[in-house]
Amino acid sequence: MFHIRTFYIHVIMAGWFYIVLLLIPQLQAQETATCNTPWNITFQNSLYVKWDGADRTVDVQITVKPDTGENKDDTTGCNEQSHLTSFNIKKLLIDPLCSNKTHWLEAGLICEDKRLVQIKKLTIQTDYVETPYNVTILGLFNCDCVSKGKLCAPPYYARLHQCTPAGKAMYNNQSVICLLEVEPELSNVPFAGLCGVLGLCPGASRSGNIPIGSHQMGKQMPSAPINLTEKHVTNTSITIEWDCPEFPNGPILDYVVQFLESPNGTLMEKNITENSTILENLKPYTLYTIRVAARTETGIGSFTEDLEVQTGVGVPGLPINISAVINATSIILDWDRPEIVPGILMDYQVTWGIRGTPTSLVVIDSNTHHYDAVGLRPYTDYHFEIAARTEAGAGIAETLAIRTGIAAPSSPRKLSVSEKHDSSIHLNWIPPEHPNGPDLIYRVEWIDMANNSAVMETNSTSCAVTSLNPSTNYSIAVMAMTRAAEGPWSESLSVTTNEKRHTRNPHFVLALVLGIMLPLLTILLIVGFIIAKRKGLFDDFRQRSRESSQEMVPQRPTIEMVSNEKIARSFTVHNFIQKVNTITRYGKSGFLQEFEELKRESSEHSTNAAKIEENLIKNRWVKILPFDHSRVKIYPDGTANRSNFINANYIPGENHIIEYIATQGPLPNTVNDFWTVVWQQSVPIVVMLTQCVERAVKNCEKYWPASGESKLYGDIRVQTKQETILTSHIMRVFLVQYQNQQRHIVQMHFTTWPVSGTPRNPVDFLHFIRLVREQVSDRRPGPILVHCSAGVGRTGTFIAVDRLMQHLQTNDEIDIYNTVLEMRRYRPHMVHTMEQYVFIYSCIQQLIQDSSEPQENIYDTVA
Repeated sequence: MFHIRTFYIHVIMAGWFYIVLLLIPQLQAQETATCNTPWNITFQNSLYVKWDGADRTVDVQITVKPDTGENKDDTTGCNEQSHLTSFNIKKLLIDPLCSNKTHWLEAGLICEDKRLVQIKKLTIQTDYVETPYNVTILGLFNCDCVSKGKLCAPPYYARLHQCTPAGKAMYNNQSVICLLEVEPELSNVPFAGLCGVLGLCPGASRSGNIPIGSHQMGKQMPSAPINLTEKHVTNTSITIEWDCPEFPNGPILDYVVQFLESPNGTLMEKNITENSTILENLKPYTLYTIRVAARTETGIGSFTEDLEVQTGVGVPGLPINISAVINATSIILDWDRPEIVPGILMDYQVTWGIRGTPTSLVVIDSNTHHYDAVGLRPYTDYHFEIAARTEAGAGIAETLAIRTGIAAPSSPRKLSVSEKHDSSIHLNWIPPEHPNGPDLIYRVEWIDMANNSAVMETNSTSCAVTSLNPSTNYSIAVMAMTRAAEGPWSESLSVTTNEKRHTRNPHFVLALVLGIMLPLLTILLIVGFIIAKRKGLFDDFRQRSRESSQEMVPQRPTIEMVSNEKIARSFTVHNFIQKVNTITRYGKSGFLQEFEELKRESSEHSTNAAKIEENLIKNRWVKILPFDHSRVKIYPDGTANRSNFINANYIPGENHIIEYIATQGPLPNTVNDFWTVVWQQSVPIVVMLTQCVERAVKNCEKYWPASGESKLYGDIRVQTKQETILTSHIMRVFLVQYQNQQRHIVQMHFTTWPVSGTPRNPVDFLHFIRLVREQVSDRRPGPILVHCSAGVGRTGTFIAVDRLMQHLQTNDEIDIYNTVLEMRRYRPHMVHTMEQYVFIYSCIQQLIQDSSEPQENIYDTVA
């Protein structure tokens, strides 16, 4: 209701009865009220008739009769109408009809023989309409503000009727607006809209027409659609429906649907020609605000009030930040809540087991973000899946493949003798049922009745025990070892060597030989000596003898049979300094003799893997090649055609059979292999003893990212979390990630080793080694990886000093010579120069001198 001047204006809309006459095949009456033409409604006192069919030369006769009931003479001014028109016109307006009356409609064809063929009879009821009186145009106003008016599709035609003084007053003499539609051809004036204020008066008689040209208005926007509701909701879609605007104000071209994720989402929009739509690809368990507006040629009209609808519960996303703490018999998983949880998180589901075997399902409370898998098999591949769950079900699972850590193996089985002689025994055995790690090494021990014992080590499941006594009973046992720990001994095997067979009494044979040969040999030697001396043959013989002795280097044992025989080079702690002074009495010549002897005694083993063509480019120096029997192998990781070679060897230590990995500085093409070994071998500490570039020579590729940055090396991501720069060294902490696992690895970088020679004094170097040992004690088991450029000189020096420091904690004897000699059985050229060998003596001398200071104990010093 709107107030204009002194009148209250109400709206009444006259509509249309559309009767469609179909002569072929039949006549139909219909009322159309679609949203594209919502103004096609009943016209209260006119009748508009249409029909369809192919053109033909016949006429159509339509007769309209008012129903007078029992009083057939009371037509109240309404008369019967009959209209005749050509069939091909196909439309007819019958106007006027009596308001609020029942009319009978008869439609038929006038055939060529003038017969009337009745096709259809219909009953029509018109609405009651009060007619205006003394029409006065009081003014024009915005039709959008009319609460009961409706605009018609352009072009428009409206007819305003006067009324006489007789009749009944309507609406308490209030004003109304009439906006009526007829077909376009009934009016030559196209109107965008018609508004008029009319005074009402009593009476129902009709008179005259009002000119309509003066009542034209501009086009108006449609009002908002009504009855916007959601019809169906899923976790990713919302189906909505609505009804046409009450005031479309023109043909509706389409509807604009706007929706956004509450409260601060991005506004999305789509255009729809129908009265419903499905909003798809929505987020589960999310509140959306929706509104709709109609659009005409004039523009977009008013929007509906906001409709808020929440989508259904969905499955959650992946758990995030998954990490694993791994040891030999347990795996501890930790994770964080998924970033996307479309609903109430109910629990987590952890499925796990050994690959290829049935799995276990564990349901974990939603507030718990870890799971401990215990009682696992060492060195075994396990498969884990972690998924979060809501009412809608479990989300996609995060998958992890984790191998448990290395542990001590079980004992070897079925130890047996394959051959037996008077001084040797050949043994065989079956590997442990549970190896619990790769690259097993076996230790064989034999003890005679006098408790004399000896041991040997091999990586084979057979060996020959030699240098035994004839007719002697030995108790023999074998154990297996991984790089983590030693396993239990096998059941002992009691074996007696064969008796040594003699064909004659040895004393008789010896006496006989001596009695015959000695006189003869004496004569021959005297004669030969005289002749040789006269001819000067002794000089040539001495020269050849020296050359021959230099060529005769005794063959050294392999890793499969490590000899325990050692040249006596050990000193007690108390006489070490005196012995060193004795050696150095004539400068370094004493050390030179010892070092040359060390080189002659050093082992020589095969290096075939390093000489394969594809591996040659992985060696920094062509003469520094790793022994085959102790080389580190890269485990298969699924990478096609990946070599298992890296220039690195296992080195035994004081506490573990595999305590170190000695390797060269990475090359550009081996950096990825370097990190793969660090990960696969569970290396806790990397010791670096070189600069990347020294005297313009590149000794080592930089294999770590800058501080605070991360970099991908193959499948392994490395991030430098911390870098602490000190006087003699740099300590770096790396976060290393592979698949869904991560570890912290420390690099200890000694930066004050001179380009040539060795450090001037050992104090800083000894302090550096102690710091490395402190880091090792706080971290998971695994070999220390040590490298310089070639991985033999400075690397060998570090390992030797570290081993000797460990040895002195529980022993009062020290043997530098045999310590270096043993390292050379596993990697060639360890402690490469005599200067480095002498530096080891200097370090031990400094260590002992420091321990002899008042109130200090040597074991406290080296701890």
